[in-house]
Amino acid sequence: AAYFVLRNPAATAVRLIGAESPIAGRIESHGHDMQGGMMRMRQRAHVDVPAHGSVRFATGGLHLMLMELRGDLVDRQPVPVTLLFEGGARQPVTLPVCSVMRERCP
Repeated sequence: AAYFVLRNPAATAVRLIGAESPIAGRIESHGHDMQGGMMRMRQRAHVDVPAHGSVRFATGGLHLMLMELRGDLVDRQPVPVTLLFEGGARQPVTLPVCSVMRERCP
C-alpha cells in the first residue's frame, strides 16, 4: 500500500483517476467504508482533491494498492510512481518503501 498526502495548490479541483509504476503491473485506489457495522476496503474509480486543498492517503483510509509487483520491495528504497489525473495531467512522485516493523516513516 502507498500512503502520502496529495496537495492541490490550484484554484480548481482535480481528480486522481489512476497511477502507474514500473514496479507494479497495476495500481488501484482503495478506501475503507463502514457497511453493516463492518469496515470494508473498496476500490475507488477516482479521488477528488479540492481547490487549494489536500487529501491524505493513510492506514485505515484512502491508499494506493500496488499489485502484480515485478520484484521485491526493499526497505528505504525509493519507488517511482506516476499519478494520473482527469484531463491527461501526470505527476511523477517518488515514494519511500517503509517496513511495517518501523514505527516512523519519512
